[in-house]
Amino acid sequence: MNKIRIALITNLVIFSIILLLHLVRLFTGFYVQFGNFIVPRGLNFVFAAISILVIALNIRALKQTK
Repeated sequence: MNKIRIALITNLVIFSIILLLHLVRLFTGFYVQFGNFIVPRGLNFVFAAISILVIALNIRALKQTK
């Protein structure tokens, strides 16, 4: 397995975990707070969509590196 393929798989795993955490927050509704700032839940929709895009691009790149 070449280094690019290993990097793509690692990236895929990391962004899948990030997506899972965003979805858990969306469905359970728990709050994330830094000091006095509470992170709006609407940002999770944006970050979940970005994670899905990155995962899709990684899968596409993995298929091309066979």
